[in-house]
Formats: sequence, structure tokens, C-alpha cells
Amino acid sequence: LSLILPKSRMIMLHRHPLDNCISCYTTNLVSTRHKYTNQLKWLAQMWIQRHKLQEYWMQTLEIEMMDLHYDKLVVDQENETRKLLEFLGLSWEDACLEFHKSKRVAATISYDQVNKKMYTSSSGRWKNYEKHIGPLIDGLGDYLSLRDGAPLAEQPAEAQPRMPDHTPPGRASSERDSTAATRCSISFTAGAAARSVEIRPRRKITGIRSLP
Repeated sequence: LSLILPKSRMIMLHRHPLDNCISCYTTNLVSTRHKYTNQLKWLAQMWIQRHKLQEYWMQTLEIEMMDLHYDKLVVDQENETRKLLEFLGLSWEDACLEFHKSKRVAATISYDQVNKKMYTSSSGRWKNYEKHIGPLIDGLGDYLSLRDGAPLAEQPAEAQPRMPDHTPPGRASSERDSTAATRCSISFTAGAAARSVEIRPRRKITGIRSLP
């Protein structure tokens, strides 16, 4: 995409790993050939691989990117939507806050949700199943914590986006910096063509990232 449309902009949508996986696990995605969603262990492995792929493209692509966090969006819809539109160079419309009133039909699994107002009940939803999802929690391991040690779901809505440090204890700080990870994307479907690309040093990721 960056080669075909070099002026395109990318939105990285992040969500708590456990909420992301629980959403996939409780949705019938097996019929859509996502068989890994049928096992918690497989889900954890797929989330990590998808996350690494996301990190690779974030380090490689030279297009403008914006981090959009699910938990912040659902509690502060207007401000987050305004930031999104500003990043895309689009004008504000009040209808942006009333998407649920649209007469369009969504041909996706979330067809029912888009007919409702934005809600917060899915933030931290994983806690309802905590005692049942041991394999998922164990599989995701250090990806569940931020640098300050607080779980992602516990971060206040007004907090600035931060980078979780998932490096196992004992590694050098330089190695931790080079492997710092972002929160998870809501999408599990990703593909990449194998090719040789020089990895440039990571630019600091805080909110909207622009080319130097």
C-alpha cells in the first residue's frame, strides 16, 4: 500500500490483548477459516505473531501513522473522533457521533453492534472470564503489562498512550527499547509478502507520527 499510495495514512487500532482474544473466542470465526480462535492457546500464539508483524511494518513503512486506542475511544468518542478526522484531513460532521442511525447495512460480524451507540461494556470484559482463560493469560505472558507494571485495562482514559515493555526481566535496557511493543490491533487478519527490507531505528511513537 505504501508503494502504490505513498501519501496514504495508516491507523493502528489497539486493544487490550485479552479483550481482543476474548472477542474472537466468543465469536463464531471458525466458519470463516479462522480455526485458531477455537483454542485459547492458539489464540495467544496468533495474537503474538500478528503483533510482531504489526511491529515490523511500524518500523519499516515510511507513511504517516496514528495510534487509536479502543478503550480511549469508547469513553471519549467525540475527542478521539475529532483527532482521527484531523489526522485524515477530513471535516467534522455531527453524524460521526450518530453512526448507529445510518440506514446502511454492515456485512460484517459486527453488524449488530454498529446499529447501537458506542458502549464501554466490552472494555475489561476479559475479567468476567479470568478464572477460565489460564492458557490465554499464560500464552500472552509479558505482553499484558506496561512499562510501569499496570495492566492495560487499568489505565485511565486520559492517560497518554504508552509503550508496553514485554521484554523478560534480565535483558539489557537497549534490548528492551528495541523490542518495545504497542498494544494490540483489533484485527487478527494480516498477511505479508516475504521480502528483504532494511529495518530503520524506531521513531518514538506517541499519538500521531509524521515523517521527519
